[in-house]
Amino acid sequence: MKGGFREVQNMENMYYHPERDIRTCIFVDDPLTCAPGEEQHEWFHKFMEEEFDIKGRDRLTPDTSVDYLSMKISMEDSMKRCSF
Repeated sequence: MKGGFREVQNMENMYYHPERDIRTCIFVDDPLTCAPGEEQHEWFHKFMEEEFDIKGRDRLTPDTSVDYLSMKISMEDSMKRCSF
């Protein structure tokens, strides 16, 4: 698999990068990704931009919600909990 990602067994469309501890779920062409720290987030976005024709970056922060598959996702309690 490209970029060092491995498909998660028994979980369709879920991928894991063991060396970078990045997890991503992809529905059609929409990824939802969790990575530990800014360096890993930046690596993931650059990888995606090199491999695919993407339409931009959305980043969930305590101050910024994201729309994923018509669901509004927001972060609460200083990144300890997400709401859908």
